[in-house]
Amino acid sequence: MVKNLQENEEPIRVRPTFLTVACVLSFINCAWILFNGLSNMGEGVEDHLKQNALITTIGGIFAIIGTSLMWNIRQFGFGLFTAGTVFAIVGPIFIFGINYVLHFTTGYPAYLSLTLLLLFALNYKHMD
Repeated sequence: MVKNLQENEEPIRVRPTFLTVACVLSFINCAWILFNGLSNMGEGVEDHLKQNALITTIGGIFAIIGTSLMWNIRQFGFGLFTAGTVFAIVGPIFIFGINYVLHFTTGYPAYLSLTLLLLFALNYKHMD
Protein backbone atom coordinates (compact mmCIF):
# COMPACT_ATOMS: atom_id res chain seq x y z
CA MET A 1 0.00 0.00 0.00
CA VAL A 2 1.12 3.50 -0.72
CA LYS A 3 -0.01 6.52 1.30
CA ASN A 4 -1.19 9.71 -0.40
CA LEU A 5 1.66 11.71 -1.84
CA GLN A 6 2.28 15.36 -2.16
CA GLU A 7 4.62 16.78 -4.75
CA ASN A 8 8.31 15.86 -4.34
CA GLU A 9 7.57 13.04 -1.88
CA GLU A 10 8.54 9.45 -2.38
CA PRO A 11 6.02 6.70 -1.71
CA ILE A 12 6.05 5.24 1.78
CA ARG A 13 5.29 1.52 1.92
CA VAL A 14 2.97 0.46 4.71
CA ARG A 15 3.08 -3.13 5.93
CA PRO A 16 -0.40 -4.69 5.88
CA THR A 17 -1.77 -5.69 9.29
CA PHE A 18 -2.16 -9.32 8.20
CA LEU A 19 1.54 -9.45 7.27
CA THR A 20 2.45 -7.85 10.60
CA VAL A 21 0.51 -10.50 12.53
CA ALA A 22 2.06 -13.30 10.45
CA CYS A 23 5.56 -11.90 11.08
CA VAL A 24 5.01 -11.63 14.84
CA LEU A 25 3.74 -15.23 14.95
CA SER A 26 6.73 -16.31 12.88
CA PHE A 27 9.19 -14.53 15.18
CA ILE A 28 7.65 -16.37 18.15
CA ASN A 29 7.79 -19.70 16.29
CA CYS A 30 11.42 -19.13 15.22
CA ALA A 31 12.42 -18.21 18.78
CA TRP A 32 10.81 -21.42 20.02
CA ILE A 33 12.56 -23.51 17.35
CA LEU A 34 15.94 -21.89 18.07
CA PHE A 35 15.52 -22.34 21.83
CA ASN A 36 14.67 -26.02 21.44
CA GLY A 37 17.43 -26.57 18.90
CA LEU A 38 20.11 -24.97 21.02
CA SER A 39 18.97 -26.72 24.20
CA ASN A 40 19.26 -30.12 22.46
CA MET A 41 22.91 -29.59 21.48
CA GLY A 42 24.33 -30.04 24.98
CA GLU A 43 26.32 -32.80 26.56
CA GLY A 44 24.67 -36.14 27.18
CA VAL A 45 22.33 -35.88 24.19
CA GLU A 46 22.30 -38.69 21.66
CA ASP A 47 24.01 -38.07 18.32
CA HIS A 48 20.88 -38.26 16.17
CA LEU A 49 19.15 -35.72 18.43
CA LYS A 50 22.16 -33.41 18.11
CA GLN A 51 22.02 -33.76 14.31
CA ASN A 52 18.31 -32.94 14.35
CA ALA A 53 18.93 -29.96 16.63
CA LEU A 54 21.61 -28.66 14.28
CA ILE A 55 19.40 -29.01 11.21
CA THR A 56 16.37 -27.37 12.83
CA THR A 57 18.55 -24.57 14.22
CA ILE A 58 19.96 -23.83 10.75
CA GLY A 59 16.43 -23.90 9.34
CA GLY A 60 15.29 -21.59 12.14
CA ILE A 61 18.07 -19.13 11.36
CA PHE A 62 17.04 -19.03 7.70
CA ALA A 63 13.41 -18.58 8.77
CA ILE A 64 14.14 -15.74 11.17
CA ILE A 65 16.24 -13.89 8.58
CA GLY A 66 13.45 -14.40 6.05
CA THR A 67 10.85 -13.15 8.51
CA SER A 68 12.97 -10.07 9.20
CA LEU A 69 13.10 -9.31 5.49
CA MET A 70 9.35 -9.83 5.12
CA TRP A 71 8.85 -7.50 8.10
CA ASN A 72 10.57 -4.91 5.88
CA ILE A 73 8.26 -5.93 2.99
CA ARG A 74 10.92 -7.72 0.91
CA GLN A 75 9.98 -10.69 -1.29
CA PHE A 76 13.41 -12.28 -0.91
CA GLY A 77 12.48 -13.00 2.70
CA PHE A 78 9.73 -15.32 1.51
CA GLY A 79 12.32 -17.41 -0.32
CA LEU A 80 14.57 -17.59 2.75
CA PHE A 81 11.65 -18.50 4.99
CA THR A 82 10.60 -21.20 2.53
CA ALA A 83 14.15 -22.59 2.39
CA GLY A 84 14.39 -22.64 6.19
CA THR A 85 11.02 -24.36 6.50
CA VAL A 86 11.86 -27.00 3.91
CA PHE A 87 15.28 -27.56 5.49
CA ALA A 88 13.76 -27.98 8.96
CA ILE A 89 11.15 -30.44 7.67
CA VAL A 90 13.25 -32.54 5.28
CA GLY A 91 16.28 -32.85 7.61
CA PRO A 92 14.46 -34.75 10.37
CA ILE A 93 12.84 -36.99 7.75
CA PHE A 94 16.33 -38.13 6.68
CA ILE A 95 17.42 -38.66 10.29
CA PHE A 96 14.32 -40.23 11.86
CA GLY A 97 12.03 -41.14 8.98
CA ILE A 98 8.67 -39.81 7.85
CA ASN A 99 6.83 -40.99 10.98
CA TYR A 100 8.75 -38.47 13.10
CA VAL A 101 7.30 -35.53 11.20
CA LEU A 102 3.84 -37.06 10.79
CA HIS A 103 3.48 -37.62 14.54
CA PHE A 104 1.78 -34.54 16.00
CA THR A 105 3.89 -34.19 19.16
CA THR A 106 7.19 -34.18 17.29
CA GLY A 107 6.04 -32.59 14.04
CA TYR A 108 4.07 -29.60 15.35
CA PRO A 109 6.86 -27.08 14.52
CA ALA A 110 6.67 -28.31 10.91
CA TYR A 111 2.89 -27.88 10.84
CA LEU A 112 3.12 -24.41 12.33
CA SER A 113 5.87 -23.41 9.88
CA LEU A 114 3.81 -24.66 6.95
CA THR A 115 0.82 -22.67 8.21
CA LEU A 116 2.97 -19.54 8.47
CA LEU A 117 4.33 -20.23 4.98
CA LEU A 118 0.74 -20.23 3.70
CA LEU A 119 0.04 -16.94 5.50
CA PHE A 120 3.15 -15.38 3.96
CA ALA A 121 2.17 -16.70 0.52
CA LEU A 122 -1.16 -14.88 0.87
CA ASN A 123 0.78 -11.66 1.57
CA TYR A 124 3.38 -12.14 -1.17
CA LYS A 125 1.69 -9.62 -3.49
CA HIS A 126 2.18 -6.83 -0.91
CA MET A 127 5.97 -7.25 -0.80
CA ASP A 128 8.55 -5.55 -3.06
